[in-house]
Amino acid sequence: MNTSASRDVTPAARRSWWPWLWWALTALVLFGAAATTTVFLAPSLIGEGRDSGVYGYGGMVLARGGVMYVDVWDNKLPGIHFINALSFLVFGVGRWALWWGDVIVVWLAALALHWLVRAAYSLRWLAWIVSLAFLFFAHTPALIFDTDFTEVYALLPQVLAFTFGFQFLRQPRARWTFLVGLSAAVALIIKQSTVGFAPAYVLAILLAGPSVRDSAQRWRALGATILGGVTGLGVLAIYLLVHGVLDTAIVAGFISPGEFHHWVGAVPFLETVEQTFTESKVTRVYGPLGLVLVPGALAAGWWSLRRPYAAPVDGARATLALWACITFLFDLVLVNPTGRGASHGYEHYYITLIPALMLVLAAGFAALTRVPWLPVWARVLIVLAAVGWVGWWTASDPLDVTYRRLDTADWKVDRPAIEGGLARYVRTNTQPGDTVLDWGASPYINFQSQRLSPTKYFYAYGLLVPNEDSEARIADMVRELDAVPPVMIIDTTVYDGVRVPPIDATTRAWWWDRGGRRDVADLSPFYDWVAAHCTYSTTVGEAAVYLCGS
Repeated sequence: MNTSASRDVTPAARRSWWPWLWWALTALVLFGAAATTTVFLAPSLIGEGRDSGVYGYGGMVLARGGVMYVDVWDNKLPGIHFINALSFLVFGVGRWALWWGDVIVVWLAALALHWLVRAAYSLRWLAWIVSLAFLFFAHTPALIFDTDFTEVYALLPQVLAFTFGFQFLRQPRARWTFLVGLSAAVALIIKQSTVGFAPAYVLAILLAGPSVRDSAQRWRALGATILGGVTGLGVLAIYLLVHGVLDTAIVAGFISPGEFHHWVGAVPFLETVEQTFTESKVTRVYGPLGLVLVPGALAAGWWSLRRPYAAPVDGARATLALWACITFLFDLVLVNPTGRGASHGYEHYYITLIPALMLVLAAGFAALTRVPWLPVWARVLIVLAAVGWVGWWTASDPLDVTYRRLDTADWKVDRPAIEGGLARYVRTNTQPGDTVLDWGASPYINFQSQRLSPTKYFYAYGLLVPNEDSEARIADMVRELDAVPPVMIIDTTVYDGVRVPPIDATTRAWWWDRGGRRDVADLSPFYDWVAAHCTYSTTVGEAAVYLCGS
């Protein structure tokens, strides 16, 4: 038997398979970490928030074959509704599907970030630290109280943009910068305020990327970037145009959000930036990382000035670090355009900052390992202390919250999702084919009970701002109610807050006396419709129940 062939082939085979095996193990570990850092948000441990109810219902309708802005109206672009529809098609409709979708998205983002940091700095330990810190921050309890936020889903295209951009800086090929533009389009479709990295990309190349800036192909590269963005937005535009709702989508995605937030309470632009530093949780959550972020920012500036670069990867690394710093500054401006990020319940706005911060953090750690005037042992001690501090600050609060919630639940996570009382009432007292209207801002009722709304306006926020657009939507809603009358209306306005006036006139007067908004659109066509077709039945908690039809 000749064994020489096997002895010759085995080392080569091992070398060819080892990188794949290593990345498979890396992906497995990061997936476990993504699930672990998200377990405190498991549907069996917490109730569902308003945003998740909105996006969950929208995804459910799309998964059933519905069309955005035809069967579901929301004052956002449709990215998150598409993502949720995909989750429901894979995992089935329910809150657990949203949880798994959230875990998978942050896992893919962490995996891409791991590759990026390792490729940029050739330090395997640094890639692990940054990717794990990313996972903890993506679902830190200080900023996140539920799954299914647009800011979390937008983390993936943000990280992918940095990854493709770094590849382009190493190998200036049009396909990589095309993917940067495409990632920007996807991020915009998911969350409009998450595209600070796009203008920062161009600015960083102008400041620190001479190999690209001075290249004869620079205009081709710029054109490829723009083409990528246009392609992503073009695909969405074609979808909307085919269904005849392109104009509606533009108003809903770009005009209505500003009108609604201005109506809620406008804050001057410069004050929003001031709020970010003085009233929001930005400084409290991210500030302690300054011990590493400041060296990272200084290193980014220094590296970008050291020209000519010794190798293409040096220029790519310097431009990447500067790009991350500029992106962070742009994100600070874009992340809180409504001035509500400092308010309780809106802390998740600042999740957008995480990708840029993690890359500045990576630059900071790398800079600490290269301080020339310190002996090796001193650099090692400084890096170990920095790693310990960042690890403790990043993980201590999430792990504490996770432990307490699991302990309260007797360490049993694999239970059915917690169901809201009104959703249970609706499911018990209606048939699967019945339609139910939530009048207020509790669309979780339709989602959890899996009862469709009779109108695309499945929650009332799109009907409140006193202008012609709202009046047109109110008239459209009444027409849809005429065509498909609901079996039941649940008026949740009393506990939903001070924005949506109740149906009953007496309750409405009481609600106004307690601070309810009077400056709303003319809702009388809807109130008249309810008076003509529905009767009050009962009160469940603080919600009034109306039965409609015969």
